[in-house]
Amino acid sequence: MGEQAGDALSHSLTDDQRRRVAEALRSERSAAIHDALVILTEWIDCRGLTLHLGGELMPVDRSGMGLHGDFVGRATNWEWPESEGP
Repeated sequence: MGEQAGDALSHSLTDDQRRRVAEALRSERSAAIHDALVILTEWIDCRGLTLHLGGELMPVDRSGMGLHGDFVGRATNWEWPESEGP
């Protein structure tokens, strides 16, 4: 959909409809991120994938529930453990 078509659609919606579309898009974005993190967690757990930043091993699975659990925790304001070394 081109920018003009998107603008026309947006302007044709009521405030309530725009709010509902925005909520649906946010939900779908969150679900897609979650699902990608599930796959990365599987690769970490089953295939030995490691993540590095600046040559240092990145800590993962801070929640004990995989990267997707970490994502859910951060999105819902879980209390996080103190920073630990790798």
